[in-house]
Amino acid sequence: MQHFLNISDYQISATEGEMAVIAHNEAIWRNAEQSAREFINAHLSNRYDMDKAYQMTGEERNPLLIKMIIDITLWYLIHRLPESMGYERREPPYLEARRLLEQIQNGKANINLPLLGADNQSNGQGSADSPYIRGGSMKKNKYDY
Repeated sequence: MQHFLNISDYQISATEGEMAVIAHNEAIWRNAEQSAREFINAHLSNRYDMDKAYQMTGEERNPLLIKMIIDITLWYLIHRLPESMGYERREPPYLEARRLLEQIQNGKANINLPLLGADNQSNGQGSADSPYIRGGSMKKNKYDY
């Protein structure tokens, strides 16, 4: 199974000590990472093709998605430490990732991920096979001159 993240991706958010703890047991780390991905999917999968997003490799991966997965994963892992050491340090990035996910879900923020049903030629507008209909209307006219 190919993983979206590797241990070196965590260096943007974790200290050397935290990296040693993360790398100590890969099964626990991967489980927390999978939980973080599912948390993100719950917010974004109704609009974005998360399977395509997770299949990207190297530089084509979205850096914001990487950061959100890392922040949420580290939040989950912090609870494995005695007395939740580092709780104060990990809470703000976790809350920021959550806030951003909610904004993206509500359409108040955008992230550069492949849209559901979008092909590469459509510029993100969806394809003819898309189950979504983009609607809109004009501002109501009152005709009161």
